[in-house]
Amino acid sequence: FEQLEHRQRRVILMMELRVVGGDWGLGSLSPEANAIMAYIRLSGNAQQVTIKHNTSSLHPSINAYGLLDVDAPILVVNSEGDNERKVTGFIHIVEELRAQNCNLEEGLSDALQADVLSLVSYIISHFDPACQFMMYIDDEATTITRPSLRENTQFPTRMAVFHAYKHQARTCTEHITRERSLILAQQCLKLLSAKLGDKKFLLGNRPTLADAVAFSYLSLFACPAFSSSVVGVLLDDFVSLKKWAKSIEGQYFQAELREYSSKLKKKLANENEAYKDHLRLLATLGVVGLAMGLYAVVMNKLPSNIFMVV
Repeated sequence: FEQLEHRQRRVILMMELRVVGGDWGLGSLSPEANAIMAYIRLSGNAQQVTIKHNTSSLHPSINAYGLLDVDAPILVVNSEGDNERKVTGFIHIVEELRAQNCNLEEGLSDALQADVLSLVSYIISHFDPACQFMMYIDDEATTITRPSLRENTQFPTRMAVFHAYKHQARTCTEHITRERSLILAQQCLKLLSAKLGDKKFLLGNRPTLADAVAFSYLSLFACPAFSSSVVGVLLDDFVSLKKWAKSIEGQYFQAELREYSSKLKKKLANENEAYKDHLRLLATLGVVGLAMGLYAVVMNKLPSNIFMVV
């Protein structure tokens, strides 16, 4: 039994999740990757899965439609061995994690497991369209998402990732309007708020995949970059949900929050230094200008009252 437990533990420790980089305290800019990361951490087995951000292994490829695509997230099992196995696709990755003892649903009745799957399906179908509009189609796409993806992904992935995600967003929203997507998002917020109530998690006192998926969208809507978007403003009316997402973020994504805080401090320091340089330049120019003006007065190039305010 000890040998079996050792082998099982070793397999789990050799799992690696490769995701597109995060920003604003988020584990990843992909809701799908965020949900998987939340699932791992809520399971209590975060130390058994290594998270790799911005890895160069997320190479762009040509999909079946002849378009650039980025195959992420990727779960690599036995990554240090000769027979590493790569798993892609949200459901397939979750199934693999469950097989490796990262299983939030272990011990749940069939009825409760069915409730989890039903709620997950509802959350994705109601939140994802608004998320796609917000991140890749609306004005925020070029001013927020694109620069962040470029900064938080490696070459050559950064050359393809935004366009790949934008194509996926257009495909996902092909048969739905922006207004309809917001209605769906609001309906989901109302349902989740009612489900949560004063419980610790959506379906009781223990987390499930539904909590991980709900958190991934809520944390994105509430993050500093998108909190002023239409769906971010909608979330402001659901204080308990916002607090719930923030509490999960604060407990399970501390490293990402610290990194973001450090990034903000560094940016502020650079801006302050640039501002001081600007003031020093203005002061230097002022002194030079004053000296030139005085010289001109002395040499009778300008009238002597040139510096008087009339």
